[in-house]
Amino acid sequence: MSEVKMLSMETGSTAQSQLFKTTFDLTSTALFLLDDQGQILKVNSAFAELLRYSLPELLGSPFLELLHCVDRESQTVPG
Repeated sequence: MSEVKMLSMETGSTAQSQLFKTTFDLTSTALFLLDDQGQILKVNSAFAELLRYSLPELLGSPFLELLHCVDRESQTVPG
């Protein structure tokens, strides 16, 4: 593959990553990403505001702990 084409693909990937990050961070819809153990990897400010937590408080937290105890009992984390 030519260097020009590879550079173009890398630049496109970077642009797409930046677009995703900007959209995720600035949308008014509450969004979050979890790892395969149910730990919070990323949240946006809309999600933090909805739950009245700071972003650092949420990062790394188990998502199930944020659910009401009645809802938590019916959920399982894939494993």
